[in-house]
Amino acid sequence: LEDAMLEAAIDAGADNCETADGTHTITTSFESLGSVRDALATKFGDAVSAKHIFQPKVMAPASGVDVAALMDLVEALEDNDDVQEVYTNIEISDADAARLSA
Repeated sequence: LEDAMLEAAIDAGADNCETADGTHTITTSFESLGSVRDALATKFGDAVSAKHIFQPKVMAPASGVDVAALMDLVEALEDNDDVQEVYTNIEISDADAARLSA
């Protein structure tokens, strides 16, 4: 099924298809989402989700005090009822992530 999904996604105009734990993640251009979604739905049925997300091309490393401040900002934005989605390109080390979760 993975190979069939990859082939169908590429044929439909997708840039990439990754499969993990039975879930397919299709990457496509902003403009091609609708046509790729429709082509795959015809072949495999409706997707669980088909939406635009923003993926950073460049990650911004953060450490120490900056991590805590940035995570506080992200949390405040997520808690705001007027904000629908929050995306970030923050790259946090495992040590800083462990310190925040403690």
